[in-house]
Formats: sequence, structure tokens, C-alpha cells
Amino acid sequence: MTSNEKFEKIAKEIMSSTIKKIVRFKCSDKPASRYNCKLGGTPYLPKGFEYPKDLTTGKPLSFLMQINFEEFEALENYPTKGILQFYILVDDSYDYGVNYEDITNQEKFRVVYFETIEKDESKLQEAPIIERYKRNNPIRTPCLLIPEHGEMGISPSCYQLDNAIDKYAMKFELDDEEKGDLSDYLYDFLNVENDIHIGGYSSFTKDDIQDVSDQGLTEALLQIGSISGAPNNLEYIIWGDSGIANFYISLEDLKACKFTRVGYVWDCC
Repeated sequence: MTSNEKFEKIAKEIMSSTIKKIVRFKCSDKPASRYNCKLGGTPYLPKGFEYPKDLTTGKPLSFLMQINFEEFEALENYPTKGILQFYILVDDSYDYGVNYEDITNQEKFRVVYFETIEKDESKLQEAPIIERYKRNNPIRTPCLLIPEHGEMGISPSCYQLDNAIDKYAMKFELDDEEKGDLSDYLYDFLNVENDIHIGGYSSFTKDDIQDVSDQGLTEALLQIGSISGAPNNLEYIIWGDSGIANFYISLEDLKACKFTRVGYVWDCC
């Protein structure tokens, strides 16, 4: 068996053994209501809810995305109802609210979960208008998000892939050079879409943060990639130089619909 034949066999085995179900969100130019899954725009905000702010400065955070779990069939371990929202700080630092010393510190980003949805629109409030640093916002074209069920194998940048490579290198008696070539082969074979999805695995432009994070954040709560294809040759969202943002959570907290301890990072080339 040649090296390439070995690599193909290994890649197919890894792909089939790591398949997970996901919900992927496709950007749409159709109008979005306050209740829909959406990227940017006007969030669902019941009256009496205090709009998320920077805990240091008191400045309002920017609405990033919301997921209405009542718009699609439930994904295992995820909520079956309610709305989950994500907010980030947009300023001239371009950190977008990430605390690299503690990725779970929600001082400058926020994850908010509404277990029940107020259907009476007269009982909803408006979001504050945030004009300053508007050009720095990663969202270029707010849009409706259409949920679609799918599946994916492990990402080539996932920290768990290293263990699989070690396992198959031993099984097929690969030397160090072949092991390196296998890593390159898998990167191309397992390359996944730079998309928006919940569940499955996360993609990165650099190293997976989970290989240095021992915080039990094993579940890919949400990935938001840089998405092009908006009208007038614009992007829907772009993180720096075509980067990717990821939110993580522990399995225990995910099952309990507890979103107070969520890790958040983004990176680009």
C-alpha cells in the first residue's frame, strides 16, 4: 500500500468515526422579524430586560446574533425552546470583546438566554442605537439566518485530531516524515466550510484554543465564520482578515441551558 493509499484510508476512517450532527445557518436576504434567527439587526428584547453593557465602561455592547430554537428541530443537548443571543464590544481595539487571559470573562461580551419568548410585540423594547465605531463592526450586512440540519466530521484544526493522527500513525507504522505528510493530507481532506453553525466542531485559522484551555469547555456552542455573498458585493460578516469566531461551553452547562460560563475567541490569518 502506498503512502497516499494509507492516507486516504486513514482520512475516511477518521471522517466516518467523528461525524456529528449540526445545525448550519445560511444567510438570507429575506426580511427578518425580531424573533427570527438572525445576524445583527434588531434583537428580541422584552421590556424590563437590561440591555447588555461593557461591565467596565457601561457602554452598550453590539448585538451579534440570535438563535430561536423554536424554528428548527432540536439538536441533541441543545435547548428545545427560547432564544439565545450573543453580544460583543465593538471599539477601536478590534478585540471584539475577547479576554485572552480568561476567555470565559463576559465583561466585554455577553451570552443571553431567554427560556420563554414573549409573543406580544407591544411588550418588547427597542435596542439602543450604537453609532460610534460602526465601521469597525464585523457585521457588514445584517440578515435573516435560515437553519438547516446537517453533519460534519472533525475539523483539521481541532485539538482532538492530534490524538487520531498518533493512533493511526502507530497502526500503519508511519515514520516521522509520513506522519507529517499525513497531517498535511488530512488538512485538505477534512477541510470544513467557513460557516455559521452550532454543534459539531470548530474551525480555526490558527491553533485550536482548546489545546491550551483546561476549562472543560468541550462543546462547540457556536461558530461564526466570515461570510461573503451579500448584495452589492459586500460581506455579511468578516472578522479581521477573514477570520472565525467561536463560542464554547461545557456539556453540563449546555444540557442545563446555563450560559453564564461560555468561552469566546476569534482569530484570523
